[in-house]
Amino acid sequence: MAFLFFFLMGYVEDPVLEIMVENRGRYLDRIVYGKVRLQPDGSFLANNFHMIYHWDEKGRLIRQMGGRGEGPGEFQAISEVLFNGEYYWVVDGARMESSVFDKNGSFLYRSGARSRQFVQAGDQLFMVDNSQFNPHGSDYPQVLQEILLKLDDQSLSVDFKPLRFKKVSQRQKDFRMNFKLVWMVREGDRYLLVDQLEPKIRIYDKSAIERESQTDLAQPFEPDFLPLNLKHWVEPPESMVSGFANNNKMLQWWQSWSRINFFDHAGDGFVIAYETPDPADPNNNLQVIQRLEKTGANAGKPLVVDGLCMGVRNNLAYIFTPDEKGDEFKYYIRAYNL
Repeated sequence: MAFLFFFLMGYVEDPVLEIMVENRGRYLDRIVYGKVRLQPDGSFLANNFHMIYHWDEKGRLIRQMGGRGEGPGEFQAISEVLFNGEYYWVVDGARMESSVFDKNGSFLYRSGARSRQFVQAGDQLFMVDNSQFNPHGSDYPQVLQEILLKLDDQSLSVDFKPLRFKKVSQRQKDFRMNFKLVWMVREGDRYLLVDQLEPKIRIYDKSAIERESQTDLAQPFEPDFLPLNLKHWVEPPESMVSGFANNNKMLQWWQSWSRINFFDHAGDGFVIAYETPDPADPNNNLQVIQRLEKTGANAGKPLVVDGLCMGVRNNLAYIFTPDEKGDEFKYYIRAYNL
């Protein structure tokens, strides 16, 4: 185990940029993978289950919104936050409701929601709609739906467009859709998809989408894919495990295997990020960021850091890193060369 630790940590490089974000001395509870995002304008967005934090490129707090509860602008379990420069669209996965705030953080209104994740592919916006999924049923429904989003001060409307594809995978079904996040990039008329549980890039072109649409709902569908050889990947178990003796045992199981948490274009290839167990701490995971060639082959050595990947921009990987061991709670965003 010690050898593995030094082998992993041998890849770690010093950050080229370190930003301490403004948190007013507060503990930012339960900010985890999938809840930290680098924004197109260079700002940073993060949320836990009840609060949203938005920092500028220097780490200054632009605004803080939310709260725990059921009142206006309060949440039980935030699963998605989108910001388009004018409005914040926040999905409460527990209540299956959308809340909309204006760009100044003022709560506007709340409405129903069907999704817990939204996926951008170029100028297209998709939602992962698991409303047709029954964890105890035999079907493999299609879950990726293209939408057109309309927001203003008075209402939110979602137009559902004809393009719908990507059946629930067997692994996702085995995990009862507990790990349902997907990432997608578009190349011409085809879509390249990665989900949390499998190190592969699925290829959906027009032919694959058509073939999938003709497959019975009781049958899974697997398009062509590019296999990924991720050096520090620890294969997930075959299905969900429950009945742990205590929360610590559950956390250790949760952190003992890998999940993908980012995928995007990077130059002429791609970049992928995934978590891997930390040999020095069974309650923690390390973040591995790997450049990929167009073929899916690894390009260069992986970057291994302690933190959460927020995204990649200008060949820099941005990592959200808590420091909660001292008398003060400090949080950093560190950028590393890829």
